[in-house]
Amino acid sequence: NTDGVDIDSCSDVIVSGCDVETGDDSYTVRGSNAKLKAKNKVCENVRFENCRGACSACGVRVGVGNGEIRNVSFSNMVFTTAGRGIHLQSSYSGKGQKGVDISDVSFSDITVRDAAIGVLISGGAGSPWAKLENVKFDKIDVEAHQPVEIRVAGKTVPDNIIFNGFKYSVKDSPGMPERTDDIFVEKGVGKIVINGKVVK
Repeated sequence: NTDGVDIDSCSDVIVSGCDVETGDDSYTVRGSNAKLKAKNKVCENVRFENCRGACSACGVRVGVGNGEIRNVSFSNMVFTTAGRGIHLQSSYSGKGQKGVDISDVSFSDITVRDAAIGVLISGGAGSPWAKLENVKFDKIDVEAHQPVEIRVAGKTVPDNIIFNGFKYSVKDSPGMPERTDDIFVEKGVGKIVINGKVVK
């Protein structure tokens, strides 16, 4: 498809100084080792820094597959337009998949503009049972048309999601559902902290 940069089942990677405009995702981290028949089932120690993007799907997507993603960081990144600015999703297609385990992911100094949804954290499609935990956001500035969404799917429960220095503005848009707040946290999620306040 038209993804920009896909890091899949790899270790010890640095992506720096890129400017990606695409019709799909700009930057992704995946653990789809079964599809690739990769010997390494873990995607880890990956760093994105000093990058820009514009896309119709996700500025950053973390997820897809049945492997594991851990120790990934994104810093000093700007997205001028996106369907979803930042999207973490354990299961992509469902169909009885466990999904990809996601842990220890950090975002710092990220700017998102003109996004439908600025931040979406979800177990994803179907009824996955992968873990999705220990995700930290620091100095995030987002303008979007819908609130932050944090959702459960199957037994995948987002947990220990921390936002520090978090600025999120929701702008109403014709044809978009009416918003109720700047963050939607579905019942059943784990610990969620925003600017020092435990909201769930």
